[in-house]
Amino acid sequence: MDFTSLVSLGTEVGKVINRVLDRLPSFEQKKFLEFVKFEKAYQEEILRADSDTDDLVLWRYRRELLLNTIVKEIVNAKK
Repeated sequence: MDFTSLVSLGTEVGKVINRVLDRLPSFEQKKFLEFVKFEKAYQEEILRADSDTDDLVLWRYRRELLLNTIVKEIVNAKK
């Protein structure tokens, strides 16, 4: 996939996500945006050249816990 197609796809996905967020109540929107901010901070931290190994382990643990909690809530909501 070339760069132009990738940017176009990213733009379209962003539009879809925005439409989904518009349908969520404001509390859920805020929580989702907090998750997105956490993911962004996590990605920035693991890409830093001077990252501390202990901090990276802690970040990874927190991310796994967060994702496991999200999956558990999705599974429970479908029951």
